[in-house]
Amino acid sequence: FVYDYGIVESLFLALKAKPYVLISGKSGSGKTSLFRLFAESLGATSENGRYKQITPQADWSSSSALLGHINTDGKYIPGLIVPFIQEAISNPELSYFLCIDDINIARIDQYMEPLLSAIETRRFDEEGRIITDSFFDKAYFGIDLSASFSFGSVYLPDNLYIAGTVNADENSYPLSTRVLDRMFVIDLDSDNLAVRPDYSDDETGDTLVLPPDDITNDFLKSDYLYLSDCEEGKDFICDYTFRLQHINQQIKHFPFSLSYRSRDEIIFYALYAKKYDVFDHYTMDDFVILQKILPRIHGSGRYLKMALSSLFKLCLSREGANMDEYADTSSKMHIALQNYGAKYPRCGEKITLMMRRLEEDGYTSFWQC
Repeated sequence: FVYDYGIVESLFLALKAKPYVLISGKSGSGKTSLFRLFAESLGATSENGRYKQITPQADWSSSSALLGHINTDGKYIPGLIVPFIQEAISNPELSYFLCIDDINIARIDQYMEPLLSAIETRRFDEEGRIITDSFFDKAYFGIDLSASFSFGSVYLPDNLYIAGTVNADENSYPLSTRVLDRMFVIDLDSDNLAVRPDYSDDETGDTLVLPPDDITNDFLKSDYLYLSDCEEGKDFICDYTFRLQHINQQIKHFPFSLSYRSRDEIIFYALYAKKYDVFDHYTMDDFVILQKILPRIHGSGRYLKMALSSLFKLCLSREGANMDEYADTSSKMHIALQNYGAKYPRCGEKITLMMRRLEEDGYTSFWQC
């Protein structure tokens, strides 16, 4: 499997900032494989029980398939992911990975409601672990006291990492702002087919092999939950917040502007990128806009075109009023990228595609371009 530069690094930073991501791209682009291979590189496989993959059904309208239900005899039947989460809770030093393939084939807000709500209760306990509220209240299990004892305290542990792969076809549901606020989007939408497979048996060269037994959950575990946790990076936070504010100004008149939650997660992502020297300044901003801002933009009309134009001008290498003429149509955007280049090339290309879709169909979104 071959992925564009920065994809694996960005997945690491996104999971470090918050352990819930969406992976988008065309069918066959390697969305599921990316997460599986990432998990395997950290020693988590389906064979050892630390990697699990499930596929929702289109008729899921509640969390019963994931979290379980009470049968006609009053007995609790565990859902698909409850035993897996319990296993993760029992082994806090190891990382566990849950892949929800085709996550939007059913309405995420309905069948993942308890998980989405639990995400927002993340906090540090007295031992420094990140915990959440339990999925279940005391009355959930009814007369099944044994199940209440066994499963009543199941929560989202800090060693569980969840990825959902996203499709954008007629059988899929759109993603709500509530979902996008809680997750980063890793975009694999590349049109580069010119990959040279390596058929050689040559094993020479520099290869770094990470012993899975030596990798604990500290490698991926979040260090921050609130900006107040980032005392060592307060100067960087102030500077980066102003940069985010400048970007947010371009879309503040539309229903796409960033929430405080998204702002914090972006800052955590940027802090990790700086701490581990993963990306340079421009590459980091390019991925931030691509993963947390553009996925929110969708719709039709003149105001949407104005938002795309404003964001596109931010992407160009040359700034100023003379760039206005290159930001009002997709064809001119394409010319600008070819002639002048872009400091945010990934975003520039994506915005150009979104603008072309708006021109041709009267509607555009991140997911259909």
